[in-house]
Amino acid sequence: MPKSFFDASVVAKEKPSLNSAACTSPVALTQILTKSAEDAKNILAVVAGQALVVFSMLAVGLIWAFVFSWQFTLIGLAIAPVFVGVMSIQSKFIADIERKNKAARECVASA
Repeated sequence: MPKSFFDASVVAKEKPSLNSAACTSPVALTQILTKSAEDAKNILAVVAGQALVVFSMLAVGLIWAFVFSWQFTLIGLAIAPVFVGVMSIQSKFIADIERKNKAARECVASA
């Protein structure tokens, strides 16, 4: 690595707010961990529920289509990428809303 990497100017760019006593106090750390655990629990509950519903619906639909006709199975497999795309767009939209909601809750909690 070049010697300039370890210059004082690079080290000086470190954010002091991360090491401040307000962020590293036991109360603040406990609050952050509690909020993160609640968010993780909610996200896991939503994602696991949606994944179970999606996989069961796709499996039942494809099995039903295969029982009646192989052409229906091909149609179902052709529609699957569209379904995956729509679900990914929805999950990104929901994640954006959740991020804004979390920021708003933290703003209210810190006030």
